[in-house]
Amino acid sequence: MLDIKEVNDSSVDCIFFFGLIEHIIDVDGFINELKRILKKGGVLIGVTPNGTSPWYSIRPAVRGTGKHCSTDAYYSIRDLDNIFTPGGFSRIYASHWGSVPAGVGDIFGKLLSKIEPLIEKTPLKIYLGGITFAYSIE
Repeated sequence: MLDIKEVNDSSVDCIFFFGLIEHIIDVDGFINELKRILKKGGVLIGVTPNGTSPWYSIRPAVRGTGKHCSTDAYYSIRDLDNIFTPGGFSRIYASHWGSVPAGVGDIFGKLLSKIEPLIEKTPLKIYLGGITFAYSIE
């Protein structure tokens, strides 16, 4: 396994992570490392739970569990902008998706999967459960 500290400065064109940033304790240090290893014009792409989604507030009542990791932090697109832009990143893409959270049960899950395509076409899409985002380094 390669430690990020072993990656040369300005040597990476693209970074992809899924379900990672919400578990990072030292977010500023993380952003600095991403910035260090990305080439100018490089892109980072990430997927994270959507902090605007009501699911994460009602999750304990529905599933009987809280956050799935003790360091969880749920971010909105605005939160992500506030994290990445001071570090020299510019957002090039952000999208909300996913109305069917794990553990909601078959009946509720089937209902949500039927209405998700409709929600995606409305302003209510900001409440969907996930965010996919991309930022470039200037």
